[in-house]
Amino acid sequence: MGMNLHAIVRPLINLVNEDVTVVILQSAGFAVVNYEQRPIWQPAVAVKAQAQPVADKTLQFLVQQRENTIWHDFYLEGEWNGLRRAKEQGGDLLYWDGFEWQVDQVLERWSPGAGWTKVRCVQLRATPAPEPGATEPPAAHQTPGATA
Repeated sequence: MGMNLHAIVRPLINLVNEDVTVVILQSAGFAVVNYEQRPIWQPAVAVKAQAQPVADKTLQFLVQQRENTIWHDFYLEGEWNGLRRAKEQGGDLLYWDGFEWQVDQVLERWSPGAGWTKVRCVQLRATPAPEPGATEPPAAHQTPGATA
């Protein structure tokens, strides 16, 4: 039986950077409705996370790739996915700090199924998080008086 080092160091990590709660809508693939491909989602779940800024050198590279984009790294409890074409998965959405973020890349995985995953996310839009159990992202905000 192995020792769970993450459980041992977790209290020390929280002394420096407290966990935050994020809500995640995990992609469940897609459905075709009226000849249109639409994403489908697992029920939203709240998980503990460590939110981390992206390292300077990495950020310099990313900005050269996609200007005017904001990235953030998250250490998340559990196993999460970036784009996995072979399994038709990808596009997991994370909600934190008043914004919707899309999982862009899985950077690290520790103890699949029982540990944590480090993901890089790109900020998409300002929006409140869906309630845990929801199976759709929040609707787009409409300015009062605007027409759809």
